[in-house]
Amino acid sequence: MSNYLLGIDAGGTKTQGILRALDSKETWSYKSGQGSLSIDFSSASINIKEVAEQLLALGKCAAEETIVVCGAAGACNESLKLALEKTLQALNFQKLVITTDAQLSLYGAGEGAAIIVLALGTGSVAMRLDKFGIEKQFGGWGFVAGDQGGGAYIGRELVAAILREFDRDDFQPDEFITAVLKIIGTDKQAILNWLKNATATQFASLSSLVSDANSTSQLAQTILQQAALEVEHLIHSAQGKHQLPICMIGGLAKVITPLLSAQIQALIIPAKGEAVDGAIYLAEQLI
Repeated sequence: MSNYLLGIDAGGTKTQGILRALDSKETWSYKSGQGSLSIDFSSASINIKEVAEQLLALGKCAAEETIVVCGAAGACNESLKLALEKTLQALNFQKLVITTDAQLSLYGAGEGAAIIVLALGTGSVAMRLDKFGIEKQFGGWGFVAGDQGGGAYIGRELVAAILREFDRDDFQPDEFITAVLKIIGTDKQAILNWLKNATATQFASLSSLVSDANSTSQLAQTILQQAALEVEHLIHSAQGKHQLPICMIGGLAKVITPLLSAQIQALIIPAKGEAVDGAIYLAEQLI
């Protein structure tokens, strides 16, 4: 018999989990580091397992009486999904489901209602649940070829724009560009070293500098406007022939939403819950 539900949301910046006791409704929460399987599977699997183990310890419960739903960025890659499943199966949970963080967001925001949920964090991905209960994902292809409009995309566009300026004979960095150069390097060799080792998470960390400079830097404004256009393309793909309400979630949602067209903003509604709440919702369906 299951006595506990464990939900884990593993994204490019952090991994967070909730453990809920079915009888008392008492809950425990725990957070760890990045959980994207596609960014760094090794660190992600360690962090996800840490969250699971710590929550079991906090709730003083056995894995054998616990149903787990874990949604991880990159879990659409079947081999990565199976590898994570193997890692967590070693804990002997009563039931274990590995899915994507995008699916968690879908059910966390809408609680099963027909809706489009667009998550903007390190990457970007949209999920649609139509009135027939059919799910479909849009975007979420990862940093190399996708994730347009997300934090890593913004950071990459910022670095590319600055390097174009850096190569000019009359290069004179303003305060905004100087702040970025302090992070990625102030000379060519230092910048090359940073680029060689930079991950999607590190590129995404630069997005906060862009949003902070939106009111003072033309470069920051241009990058954010382009990101908003990419997000609109993703939303139009997700809508198709539908006209569903939209939830914008993730760390960049508040930055990008005001830059979207009035037509799209009219469809935006607040989310009912977070991705980790979606994990608990899906776990409840397994009881």
